[in-house]
Amino acid sequence: MLVFLALDLGLFHRKAHVVTFKEALGWTTVWFVVAALFGLGLWYFRGKQEAVVFATGYFIEVSLSMDNVFVIRADFHLFPGPK
Repeated sequence: MLVFLALDLGLFHRKAHVVTFKEALGWTTVWFVVAALFGLGLWYFRGKQEAVVFATGYFIEVSLSMDNVFVIRADFHLFPGPK
């Protein structure tokens, strides 16, 4: 995990910039494929049970992160800040 974090922050995103929807979708796809390959590796080396546990945890985490997006949007809508 630390290797992927170092790659993401140290190599791929060294300079701050506005992220477009297309770029965000591309990076989401890349990290989803990496997770899927990891799950397939688990299935091959450790068996179906561990792969299913990993996939279940992964999809729960994705669901919870999307929930956070909606909560943050609601917060900004309800409490717009100073004008």
